Amino acid sequence: NTLVGRLLVEFTHVKIIDLALIPSKQMTCTVEAYNFALCSRSLIEEVDMPILFQNEALYNMCNRLTDGKQASLRDVNALIAQVAGHLTHSHRFTRPMQPSHATIRDLLTHLLPYPRLHFITPSFAPVQPIDERYSCTPLTAMETCMAAADHNSWLVGGSEYNYDKHRLASAAIMFRGDVPTLWDITTTKLTLAFGKGGNMKTGKGVWRAMDFADPRPLIAVNSWRPSKIGDGTLFGRPPRTACLLANQTGVGKPIDKIMHAFDLMYAKRGFVHWYVGDGRPEGVFGEAREDWAASLMDYREVEGMEYWEDEE
Repeated sequence: NTLVGRLLVEFTHVKIIDLALIPSKQMTCTVEAYNFALCSRSLIEEVDMPILFQNEALYNMCNRLTDGKQASLRDVNALIAQVAGHLTHSHRFTRPMQPSHATIRDLLTHLLPYPRLHFITPSFAPVQPIDERYSCTPLTAMETCMAAADHNSWLVGGSEYNYDKHRLASAAIMFRGDVPTLWDITTTKLTLAFGKGGNMKTGKGVWRAMDFADPRPLIAVNSWRPSKIGDGTLFGRPPRTACLLANQTGVGKPIDKIMHAFDLMYAKRGFVHWYVGDGRPEGVFGEAREDWAASLMDYREVEGMEYWEDEE
């Protein structure tokens, strides 16, 4: 919170994007729910666009390439680095190499219809092993996008959450590598939004858009093939990759589960004395919980209370 606050003072007109790790269902630390809740001021009020990652989803994606072995932290960091590389490619490469240009401000404008509904869920595809037999197998633009939209490719929740049932406010897809043609880009947009054939009247797309939202994603293309991140990582270097960023109401579900764990501990004031002993007032816990409750209520109102109650 202190670092983000200082950035806001020093750089008043700069947009802040945060790559944030959130606790998973099987938490590695007992007080992770507290730590996440206490970041409320930074994530809800100060950061313009938090992009959320979940440890369990990251490890599950990496473990699919390890033949049953546990993936390393280097592999997880390489996967996050690929998402960050796709996010910033428009600012790191010259514009002539980009047939479809989209800056970070373009992404912010497209992805954030409301200032408080700004938590972004990322996905990445294809995740291929370093074995050259797989790395040399290219996917078409449509196959790459459909792989990114698959529930196993989401880096928050993964297969545990069915994002197809939730409502989409906006989405963006960032290609890197072999550049698809304009026809591929148009077909991909219509198929994701309206289903096979791209029929706006009768088709059903991959996601269920909000009433006011345009279901067609923003697509950015960069012809620079993504680099291999580090030595000894699992991932190969496929000729074309895609990163999908979605602003959808399904992100409220994992946050709601974290707040449930928070409520169970804080009701008994468990572990609070360690924070108080380090100089943090006990009142900040209640304030942080109120901030998250208000944010989750915003998602409930957009999604519809009926679905949340059915899930619970």
